[in-house]
Amino acid sequence: MRKADVIAKCLVQSALAADMKAGREAVRSAFDKSVTDKSFSKWNSVVEENVANSIIRSVGKSKAINIEKFIADLN
Repeated sequence: MRKADVIAKCLVQSALAADMKAGREAVRSAFDKSVTDKSFSKWNSVVEENVANSIIRSVGKSKAINIEKFIADLN
C-alpha cells in the first residue's frame, strides 16, 4: 500500500473524507502545501502491508488527523 493510501484510508475510516478518492486528494493537497523539497511521486512509496495495517489500526476513528504531520511522519 502506498503512503498516500495509508493516510487516505485513515481519513475515510475516521469519516474525515467521503471516500478514498477524496482522501487521496486531501493528502496530495496537503503534500503540495507542506513539502517543498520532494516530489509527491518519490515520497509516495510503498509501505509494507503489515506496517500499513498497523498504522491504520492505531489511528482508529480519530476525530482529527493532521495530514501534514502524518506526511512528515511517513517520510
